[in-house]
Amino acid sequence: MDAAAAYGLRLRWALLVLYRQRRLAAAVFAAVVLLVVAWTLLLPPVFRAEAKLLVTINRAPLAVSPDIDGRQPPVPQVREEDLNSVVAMLGGREMVRETLQAFDREGSGEGAVPGALATLLRAPFALVRGVYFGLHGRAQPSGLDRRVAAVAENLQVGAIRRSNVVTVAFEHTDPEWAARFLDRFLGTFLDVYARAVDPT
Repeated sequence: MDAAAAYGLRLRWALLVLYRQRRLAAAVFAAVVLLVVAWTLLLPPVFRAEAKLLVTINRAPLAVSPDIDGRQPPVPQVREEDLNSVVAMLGGREMVRETLQAFDREGSGEGAVPGALATLLRAPFALVRGVYFGLHGRAQPSGLDRRVAAVAENLQVGAIRRSNVVTVAFEHTDPEWAARFLDRFLGTFLDVYARAVDPT
């Protein structure tokens, strides 16, 4: 028996099994579809706040200066290393931690409070997490650590190719909180970056 005949025989056998178990296959298919539809309807809408940063050097010579040679570019180009450094700083969790701590100091934390359904769905994961860390003899992450991890997971940072522009986006179910967090996050970064490039 050649390969084509063997493949045709296996295909006919699979179709025969599927036909004989058509009720079970239909029930499984319907259950999967219903679960996906229910999960989609229960998930809250996600909103996206986005901003763009233009990365420049610390001090650029004025284009109107008479000392500038016309054959030289008046504004030095940003090196790729500098651009990658900005992306790394924005993508790190330390900036997220500082931003959340600033909100906590002001008492104006996250606006969207998890509902009863979200709390109920998270309870098994919290129990499993507690058992896991207990078995390994380690303390559970603090509430701030879990918030930092959750926020960092929804934070997207990337550099636009062949440009000095860095995009920063944050997704959340509360559009007001997403905009507030992104604004404060960028403010925190700009303060840290200004001290880094010009300590004086």
